[in-house]
Amino acid sequence: MGIVTDIILPLALAFIMFSLGLGLTLDDFARVARRPRDFVVG
Repeated sequence: MGIVTDIILPLALAFIMFSLGLGLTLDDFARVARRPRDFVVG
């Protein structure tokens, strides 16, 4: 395909996911452990 779909979009997605992951705290994981149904549903 093109350079956009092969290189730029995957890099942009990886950057966005990494940026969101940096904002996670231990409390976020504890909340998921306490109420896993909320995580699974949506």
